[in-house]
Amino acid sequence: MNQTVLAITSPYQTIEMFSASSGINVATIKVMCKDNRLPILKKDKTNEKVLINVALLTKRALEASH
Repeated sequence: MNQTVLAITSPYQTIEMFSASSGINVATIKVMCKDNRLPILKKDKTNEKVLINVALLTKRALEASH
């Protein structure tokens, strides 16, 4: 059986952190969040920071590669 081991340092990242780690500019990430191409943590208040669900994004990527 083939296993993949992956360490995620943070399951959620701010837009700025995700931009730094992915190389995608902030404006593009905001558009991707708005049109649901990037999974985000549900916000309770409108002024909360957007947090991208990196754990779910990674899970989807691994499932798509099989």
